[in-house]
Amino acid sequence: MCIFNIHDSCVSKFTKTVSIKMFKPSKSKVFTLILILILFCFVEITAFIFLLILSKTHNLKYIPINDRYLTGNQVLILENILENKMTYNSFDALLGWSVQKNGYKNKYMFANSQGLRANREYTFKKPENILRILCFGDSFTHGEGVTNASTWPAFLEKSKNVEALNFGVAGGGSDMAYLRYLRDGSAYEADIVILGIMTENIGRHVMTFWPYYQSFYGLSSAPHVIPKPRYVIKDNKLSLIKPFLQTKEDIRNFKNDPAKYLPLIGQNDFYYNKKYKIGFFDFLPSFRLAKVLYHNLKHKNTIRMCYYKETSEAVQITYKIIDSFVKDVKRNGNLPILLMLPAESDIEDSRQKKPRGCQHILDYLQKNNYPHIDFTNYLEQHASHIPLDQLIQGHYSPVTNKLVAQAILTYVMDLLKPTGVK
Repeated sequence: MCIFNIHDSCVSKFTKTVSIKMFKPSKSKVFTLILILILFCFVEITAFIFLLILSKTHNLKYIPINDRYLTGNQVLILENILENKMTYNSFDALLGWSVQKNGYKNKYMFANSQGLRANREYTFKKPENILRILCFGDSFTHGEGVTNASTWPAFLEKSKNVEALNFGVAGGGSDMAYLRYLRDGSAYEADIVILGIMTENIGRHVMTFWPYYQSFYGLSSAPHVIPKPRYVIKDNKLSLIKPFLQTKEDIRNFKNDPAKYLPLIGQNDFYYNKKYKIGFFDFLPSFRLAKVLYHNLKHKNTIRMCYYKETSEAVQITYKIIDSFVKDVKRNGNLPILLMLPAESDIEDSRQKKPRGCQHILDYLQKNNYPHIDFTNYLEQHASHIPLDQLIQGHYSPVTNKLVAQAILTYVMDLLKPTGVK
C-alpha cells in the first residue's frame, strides 16, 4: 500500500513538473511575443497617422465601395420616392430619375407641367416666326445653383423671337440626355437641338450607380440613389442597359434587402468593378492604408483616362452617343449642335496654356463636320479678365450662363445667315 502511495506521489509530481515545463513559456518566447506586439502596434499606429496625413494633404481617404447596406440618408430618399414625397426630381423607369412635372425646389427652382425647368408652358407645335431651341444636358444645362431666370436656356429666351426649352437633368450624363431627347424632346417641333456635354459627364457614361462613382473618386454624396441606364457597344452599335430598378416594387425590394441588390446593380458599373470593397480586416489601419495606396497608384489617372484617353470605353461610348444624337436630330428635320462645356479644371488648364484634355472630342466633332461650340475657346476670347471664382461657383454662375447663351446665339446667327430660319 505504501509502495503504491509512493508511486502515485511520484507520478503526480512528475506530471506536474512536465506540465509546468510544457505550458510555462520561456523568457525568450515571452520577449518575442512582446516584441511582435510592439511591432504590430507600431505598424498600425504609423498606418493610422499616414491615413490622416494623406487625407489632409492629398484628400486621399479610405472610401470603399459599399455593396452591403444603404446609409440612413439613402433609405430616407427611397422612402420619399415610395411615398411620393419627392418635390423636384422623381423616379423615371427609363432615365432612373428626371425632373418632376410641376416640381419645385426652394423658391428659385421649379418646373412646368411638362417637366421642363421653366416659368411657362410650351406647345408641341412651334409658334410661327419663332426660333425654337431644345436644350439637353446635365446640371450645367439644367442650371444648378441659380434661379430659373439665370440658366443659359433662360438667357436664350431673353432674345427676341427665341424659345429655349430646358430639358436638362441634374446628375445625368449625355446618355440620359440623349434618351430624354428620343422619348420627350422629339415630340416638340423645333429648329435646333443642343446637347450640352460637360467634360466630366464622359466619365458618367460607364457608371450605373452614383454612390459607386462617388466612392471611386472620393466625391461628396449626391441625392441620386436610383441606378441610371448606360450604353455599351455591341457590334459597333450602342446597346442600352436599362436601370436595374424598373418599378416602385423593385425600389421597395431594394430598400428592404440592399445586400442582395447592390452587387447586382454594380455588375455593369465600371467603378464598382475597379474599386476596393469593404473587407473583414478593414478595422486595421494597415489594411485601409494598403487599399488606399494601391487604388491611388493603380487608378490615379482613371478620370483622365475616361475622358482624355481616346481608346477608353467612356470616350468610345461618347462618340457613339454623339453620332446617334446627330443622326436622329437630323432625321427629325432639326439642326443638331454639340455644346462642349468645360469644368473648372478645364478653364484653369486653358488659362495656363496647358494642353486641352478633351481635344480629341473636339477633333472628332471637327473631323465629322458636326456643328459644335467650344465654350472654353469662347471664354478665352471674351471672358479671360473674369476671375475663375466668378465664373464657377460649384456650377456656372449667372454671369457664365449668360456667356453660354451669347456664345450659342453668336454661333447660331452666323450659321443661319446664309439660309435663314425655316
